[in-house]
Amino acid sequence: MKRFFTFALKLGASGALIGYLVWDAIRNDAFALLLREDKNWGLLVAAIGFFLASAIFCFLRWGYLVRALGIHFAHGEALRLGMIGYLVNLAPMGVVGGDLVKMYLLARLERSTPAEAVATVLVDRALGLYMLFAVSGLAIVWTGFWRGVSGEIAWLCYVVWGIALGGLLGALLILLPPSWPLWISGSVARIPWVGGQLVRLGQAIRRYRAAWQVLLVCAAITFLLDIAYATAVYLAAKALFSQVPSWQMHLVLAPLSNSAGVVPLPMGPFEFVLDRLYLVVPTEAGTFMQPGQGLMVALVVRIFSILLAVAGAVYFLGVQPQLLASARHLEGLTPAENRDSRSEAEALRPRSPQGKPSRRSVLAK
Repeated sequence: MKRFFTFALKLGASGALIGYLVWDAIRNDAFALLLREDKNWGLLVAAIGFFLASAIFCFLRWGYLVRALGIHFAHGEALRLGMIGYLVNLAPMGVVGGDLVKMYLLARLERSTPAEAVATVLVDRALGLYMLFAVSGLAIVWTGFWRGVSGEIAWLCYVVWGIALGGLLGALLILLPPSWPLWISGSVARIPWVGGQLVRLGQAIRRYRAAWQVLLVCAAITFLLDIAYATAVYLAAKALFSQVPSWQMHLVLAPLSNSAGVVPLPMGPFEFVLDRLYLVVPTEAGTFMQPGQGLMVALVVRIFSILLAVAGAVYFLGVQPQLLASARHLEGLTPAENRDSRSEAEALRPRSPQGKPSRRSVLAK
């Protein structure tokens, strides 16, 4: 009953956000304007290419983080498991569900302990989220976005800079000291709501203390990822409407809108933030976009996600059905039941002549 209530609540929240945006678009004739505008299909195809590049960068970044812990993990397998997680992200459970599946599958392959699997996904998610604010903060400085705007937008710029600087200092404080005093962990753990999560994230980051070069490489990959994603959003907007904010401004708008994706809803937050930001950022001609136009752009980007997920589903039909079934069954198990199911799977797994579990039994080659 609780799972059904959570499912219904997420769908209701997403429906309310999208419904409001659609109502606002109809009220301002955004759909009529979309029909009148000439479409540039070449730019739309280019946008799909940049969107695909951003997704591949994301999967490869996770692969580097996994290998940094000494786990053998090929690029192809990073793409495969990353795509499975991406596919689950489109479900009502949101990004949390996709992360759970990636952690579970990585540990199920017997290449990592559960703690290592959790660390790779936590650091991957934290690095991706931090770089959204870092790229946006740099773009705000580059474009002078904070000048001549309303007090609310100027305040938003300061928040972005604060998160970018605070995240950098926090990472350095976690990585540089050889050990943590116990009172620090205890104090952080007592922070309401997020204390336990912050402690687990810090412990995960500490695992990369000896592999800080990998973190720098992954930060560079994420920088390229965010630029590719912003370019995809810009090209999608340019393909639909003649007057849109510049590409440089999209380096601010796209990361900020994408950061709303941390809200575990199937859709709505990204669309809402992008649509609202388009109303306050001038186009290349100095005009402003109408309510609803940002929704149209966001829905096109959402279609890119669906196309990528469908392509991934077709490509990964070769993955063993029982492996995918186990991943789908994960959320229905308690931690104790999950350990029992893994023990039973280990007992039934075919073994090689040397007595080691056969990889072919858990992952189709």
